[in-house]
Amino acid sequence: MYHLFGETAYMPAGGAGRARRRNAIPLVGVHCRVPEGTRTRASSTADALGITMGQYVELLIERDEIDGAGRPMWADEVFPSAHNPLPGMERHDAA
Repeated sequence: MYHLFGETAYMPAGGAGRARRRNAIPLVGVHCRVPEGTRTRASSTADALGITMGQYVELLIERDEIDGAGRPMWADEVFPSAHNPLPGMERHDAA
């Protein structure tokens, strides 16, 4: 959990844009491709917060609630599982 105004706060170097952490944690790259509109929205949100896109993505992930199987709580809404099959795709076990 991060506290934006506490000891682990992000410290902007020279205002909005790149920011540095007080307690330097080694960082690794995460690369993904998203629609341009999604990137624009994420970039605008990060700019409004005065943090980098990487920091914004990190904060989103840290706030994701995870179930006992390690899946985000919202996963079944987006990726129906065997427990929630699509209509007509129910599994019928032989009796």
